[in-house]
Amino acid sequence: MYLPPVPLNEPMSGGLKVDFGFSSYSERINGRIAILGLTALVAVELATGKGVINYHTPAIVLIQVYFVAAVSALFVKYEKERVSVWPESAVEKK
Repeated sequence: MYLPPVPLNEPMSGGLKVDFGFSSYSERINGRIAILGLTALVAVELATGKGVINYHTPAIVLIQVYFVAAVSALFVKYEKERVSVWPESAVEKK
């Protein structure tokens, strides 16, 4: 029988507590995702000469939003598990 891992200490990333909701950590993640989105927007407009709204169909926009949400959730889950489950020696070897 396996029990779920118990965090040994509070998960931290870059000096900020990893947590869901309105926190400094989530604001940092949202800012980074916004920068990536803005960069992609400018790249598409420069490459095609058309605006992003005219370039993508609604189905493609929905897929992109879903992908960003899924990757963000996986990143937060990874950061929480990295501190609470993995031994320090495995983290330090990176």
